[in-house]
Amino acid sequence: MSNVTILGAGKGDSQAIYLLQKLIDANNGCDGNIIYEFHDKVSSDNEKGLEVFRQRNIEKHNYKAFINPGDVDIWVASEISYAVKIANEWFVAIDGGANDYLGTGPTATINIRIFCTQKNIKILFIEENFDVWFDNHFPKNLKVETNNSINSTDFLNVDEKSVFEKTSQLLVELFSNYEKIPISFTNLHEPDIRNLTVSTLNTHSNFLSKGEVFNNEGKTDLWIYSKLHLYEYFYEFKIWSNSNDIDEGIKQTCTKYSNHKNKCNGLVVFNKKNKDFSSVIQNIKSIILNNKEIEFEQIKEFNSNSEDDNVFTFTYNHPRASAKKCLLKVLIFNLYSDVKKKKGGSSKLKK
Repeated sequence: MSNVTILGAGKGDSQAIYLLQKLIDANNGCDGNIIYEFHDKVSSDNEKGLEVFRQRNIEKHNYKAFINPGDVDIWVASEISYAVKIANEWFVAIDGGANDYLGTGPTATINIRIFCTQKNIKILFIEENFDVWFDNHFPKNLKVETNNSINSTDFLNVDEKSVFEKTSQLLVELFSNYEKIPISFTNLHEPDIRNLTVSTLNTHSNFLSKGEVFNNEGKTDLWIYSKLHLYEYFYEFKIWSNSNDIDEGIKQTCTKYSNHKNKCNGLVVFNKKNKDFSSVIQNIKSIILNNKEIEFEQIKEFNSNSEDDNVFTFTYNHPRASAKKCLLKVLIFNLYSDVKKKKGGSSKLKK
């Protein structure tokens, strides 16, 4: 069963509706091309406010977006909620809208209807209390996320670099587990490792990952998109052999595959042939700092101060926009194994 993310500060936050629009827009649509709009009908004598609201929607041709337009805005609804499915994950904005006056809630409702009309996204009107629908539609053990990081204010202002750090840390944790079973990667090449990585990352509900995604002048090995914060990053994979691998990786990551909007990207290097991992790390670090085309400055070593640190962060000026400071995260992992695995078979390890 899909997970559910409650957007904004929770119930009554009209900004959550705008966040919903941003998510749909960033993902180029939504599952089934449909949004669910829930009206909790209430007893009210504010018919004048409803009529003003209805007239505003008529002027904007908003009712064309509805599958069942004849049922919409007949009654006053002081609580209007939304639900949408994106990449098999549910996102909801609870009680952020209304139709009985023209304040922040009704304005948000009008805006998302305009958005759907312009994007040719259909809206299904449902006259039901959202909580009742939710309880009937989803199992009791469903995972519901109400993380502070997707509060309406935080969501719009989270720094791109901080999300990049979290994304890179996710890769560090994944590849550190690869290091525990190096023999499994003996016969795997870059595309094989990439495909395994993509399939694993897509188990994380807050991220969308793809391999071989076209960007600028070529296809990146790994593209990761934060569905909550709307940032995208890409990482190039290299299996260490010599300095040419690193020079090519830098060119791809920082120039060839990078447009002026890409400020935070990564280079992932796997060592499979060299027994002395420390020398590999120092060689790669030296090659980057002595690159002839881009001037890199190391700004941070990861976690400890030992010589075996395998994750580095460098800053540099964007080759396509010199005023922009960029980050290059270099992640180096050791997949070397003394035990050789036969192609198409398994290796017996001595106990």
